[in-house]
Amino acid sequence: MRNHIWHPPLSPASKRISRSLREVPQVGKHFKAYVTPCDRHGARYAIDPYFANLTGITEEQITQDGRPLQTALDDLDRFQARELPIGNAPHRGL
Repeated sequence: MRNHIWHPPLSPASKRISRSLREVPQVGKHFKAYVTPCDRHGARYAIDPYFANLTGITEEQITQDGRPLQTALDDLDRFQARELPIGNAPHRGL
């Protein structure tokens, strides 16, 4: 037998939940970076057609906007410090 509590749609508990969900601030800022794929020797390689079809990221986008991984991570750190100051912990060093 499952042990759970059912609340009808208009119960006080469901009203609290829906109110708390409406009060969650919306994040309007986002970060996007294309990382240039490299093999273990540092040589650039083409993205797999499956990956391109899955994500919509093209070889042209990578060539034009791609960055080395370390540069993208540093840019993410700067974005996080500037745009998301609450709980500003670096994403690395876990």
